[in-house]
Amino acid sequence: MITPARRFFSVLLACAASTAAAQVTVLPDHPTSVTGSCADYQSFLAATGATEPGGATHPGACQFTTFLPTFAGTPWEKYLAEVRAWRKEAGRLHYGNPGDPSWPVAGSLRRPYTISGDTGLTGGPGGPAEMCANLAVVPKFSATIQSSRLDWTGVLTSVPACSREWNRVNPAIALAGRARTTANDIVQTTATSLNGSLAGRFCGLDRAAVESKIAAAVEAQVHGAAQASIARWDAQRVSFDGPGTGASNVCTIRCGECLQIINRGK
Repeated sequence: MITPARRFFSVLLACAASTAAAQVTVLPDHPTSVTGSCADYQSFLAATGATEPGGATHPGACQFTTFLPTFAGTPWEKYLAEVRAWRKEAGRLHYGNPGDPSWPVAGSLRRPYTISGDTGLTGGPGGPAEMCANLAVVPKFSATIQSSRLDWTGVLTSVPACSREWNRVNPAIALAGRARTTANDIVQTTATSLNGSLAGRFCGLDRAAVESKIAAAVEAQVHGAAQASIARWDAQRVSFDGPGTGASNVCTIRCGECLQIINRGK
């Protein structure tokens, strides 16, 4: 039996030279102004709540913070689509040296990661040549978070009782910083797990076969890491970002504190 000759090359995700997880990007808050009396605010809170820039509403919540995983600075769903498109295109290609820098594109597509390290390929006596890739990936995984919140512009800040009550529930003040801390922890943990998840060797009789195997592995791990990080965020967010219930509800204003004053001013 003749054993195919093998060459090895390594693959690294673009912009992924460091093993350290990138810090989370915190976008400016997205406030929704609520005018009128305390009762008007309560009605808006119950019916609509915090509203995201894209229009999604969260009835009963005065604040809602979204978590968007990113890979190499690209939102995860867009990055995943790029990997899938490359996988489909690369599987139809048959070309030579895996390390050839003249092959970063296929048609109109650009590979979402870089390959390097190969200097050529030779076959064994009487046997087919076989390419193998050692996949060494240090993903630049991070996330973007943004809080959407209500801003009750009807409060009379000149009335101490009203100001104190609004400050008690104002989502721009309460629990500031916990979203960033939670997101950073999730990103660091996910990045650490992802660092070793793509280790392995990928072999094929031509570059197209190896490219397809690499893309399939990256696709699976990107999808899995993004979904796992989102699930962790959803599970932890409610502990600091949820409105709470009953006496523990942090979004409901005690209208008796200043209701009469506000109503007389309408």
